[in-house]
Amino acid sequence: MVKQVGDPVIEGQTTILLAETTTPTAITNYGQVYFKNDNRMYIQDGAGVEHEIVEVDVEHGEMFLDGNGVATTITAASKRVAIEGLSSSHLANFTFVASANGIITDTANNGGTLRITDVAHGRT
Repeated sequence: MVKQVGDPVIEGQTTILLAETTTPTAITNYGQVYFKNDNRMYIQDGAGVEHEIVEVDVEHGEMFLDGNGVATTITAASKRVAIEGLSSSHLANFTFVASANGIITDTANNGGTLRITDVAHGRT
């Protein structure tokens, strides 16, 4: 029988149960998907490198950090991180200009509130 879009992957199943496990032994040229006891989902590539799968939704923002001891540059060339625990008021009045590259010129800790000034987008 030919599978069609929307057909279940496993006949009669609407979910796939995956037991929690530890990091598996790598299998060359094969990827593996698994959950660990931290309740997070991972993929491991054929070289044995483990990648955590994170969700990006209304409670998470995605950005890239270039770690160094002097400054933090937000760029697409480094590492993905998730920001958690923000309320919508932290992003109030921020607008994004399509195709503009932002330049962070100033940050400050104002009594537990992080202020980021972004020149290209014109918002603080």
